[in-house]
Amino acid sequence: MIVPWVAHRIGMAPEDFGMCTALGIAMGDELVCGVVYNEFRTCTYGNSMQATIAQARPGWATKATLRDMFAYPFVQMGVVRLWVATSRRNKRARRLAERMGFRMEGVARRGWDGQTDSSVLSMFPEECIWLRGQENGQEVRAEAA
Repeated sequence: MIVPWVAHRIGMAPEDFGMCTALGIAMGDELVCGVVYNEFRTCTYGNSMQATIAQARPGWATKATLRDMFAYPFVQMGVVRLWVATSRRNKRARRLAERMGFRMEGVARRGWDGQTDSSVLSMFPEECIWLRGQENGQEVRAEAA
C-alpha cells in the first residue's frame, strides 16, 4: 500500500524501488507521508541506503515521526550514510530534505528519470538531530569540552 502510494506521488512505478522497506504516516485514516527505503548497500566501512519521501500535505513531521523515520536506517539497519535524490526542478522537495537535516552533495546529471537532473543529498548518523542522545541504539551522553 505505501510503496505504490509513494511511487504514484513522485511519478515512478512501484517496481522501480526493487527490494525495499516502507514506512507510512497516517493522520486519522489518511496516509499523509510515505518513506521507501531501498538501495541498501553493504560495504566494508559502512552500509548505505536511499530514502524516498513523499507527502500528501504538511503537518505530519512531528519529532516522534522524524525520530522513527531516521531510527530505521541509522539504528536498526546501522547505515552510515542515508541519501535522498530529488528532481532538480523540485525545489520544495529539496527544501524539505534540507530542513530534515540532509546536506546537498551534488547533482546527478539525468539522474532523476534519464532526462532530468537530480539533486543528491545525504545525512550521516552523527548529523541526525532527530536521534540526538542515541548512538547505534544506545543512549549516549555529551562530554564536556
